Amino acid sequence: MKATDHALRLEIADVAFGGDGVARHEGRVVFVPLTAPGDVVEARVVSERKGFLRAEVQRVIEPSPDREEPGCRHFGRCGGCCYQHIRYPAQLALKQKQVREALSRIGKIAEPPVAEIVPSPEPYGYRNRITVHAAGGVVGFWSRDGASLVDVDRCPIAGEQVNARLAELRARAPFEGHFSLREAGLPRSGFAQANRFLLDALRAAVTEAFAPGGEHLFEGYCGSGFFTAALAGMFRGVEACDSDSRLLRDVPEIENVTWRHGDVGEWLPGSKADAVLLDPPREGLPRDVIDALKRRPPARLVYVSCDPPTFARDAGRLSGALRLESAKPIDLFPQTAQIECVALFLRHG
Repeated sequence: MKATDHALRLEIADVAFGGDGVARHEGRVVFVPLTAPGDVVEARVVSERKGFLRAEVQRVIEPSPDREEPGCRHFGRCGGCCYQHIRYPAQLALKQKQVREALSRIGKIAEPPVAEIVPSPEPYGYRNRITVHAAGGVVGFWSRDGASLVDVDRCPIAGEQVNARLAELRARAPFEGHFSLREAGLPRSGFAQANRFLLDALRAAVTEAFAPGGEHLFEGYCGSGFFTAALAGMFRGVEACDSDSRLLRDVPEIENVTWRHGDVGEWLPGSKADAVLLDPPREGLPRDVIDALKRRPPARLVYVSCDPPTFARDAGRLSGALRLESAKPIDLFPQTAQIECVALFLRHG
């Protein structure tokens, strides 16, 4: 009988990056969303691959000690959160472990130097911006399977100002579109860090990694200068670049900072800076940036990542030229699978 022919009794042993619980059945890995380590569940297999199965929970037979009631009535249908059923301390432990495992498994780094994860002071109400979608009279977020919109009147992980803007938008009954709802003071032209409680902690992690500073800093993917303003006083000169001209419209005027418009792979090879800061998108560093760092390794590289697998991949690619000194996870996104990480690399020798 195939695994898909009947329900399986599974014990969840772990949670993989992305939020799916991990169990085993007859030697094969089974991924089960919305479960916690220690759960014993009855699950129905929904797809079968050569190396693994995917299943959906039918009922929880024995709940994990780390289970709790979700804070949102849409949890499980809405695709935004995947950890609301897990106590916050257990979420933190899972995320720290996921960073370590990614560096070990993908980056091939033995005994990765992962620091204690920095928690969010509040695991709910932390987001200073959200993007909602409207279609056919429904305003909300995409469902977990991406097939439909979930009608959401309030998002518990968003702050009060953001939820007030959501209420205003819903009152206008927009028929179709995507809407960025932000707290007052955030630049509308571009990206802004989302956790209003951890902005100072994120900047501090980066500035501490560069202490005591130096002569010249090259900053790639600088955005609107979120880190630049904090670092400018630590260096004689800073060269900061971004390929998005909309973001550069919001940069502050700082005497010792030269702002560049263009790709990091275009500007980094010509830079003589001995300190480098990179905060790439989820896809990580492109090959030309990796090659530039390997040809002329900086004395100090600080890499800010929002995706452990691509960060681990890049750490492995750089390992011949740079040594990973530390990786500090920061929980900018409680209740979700996302993990921010500030990593310090030092030049060999």
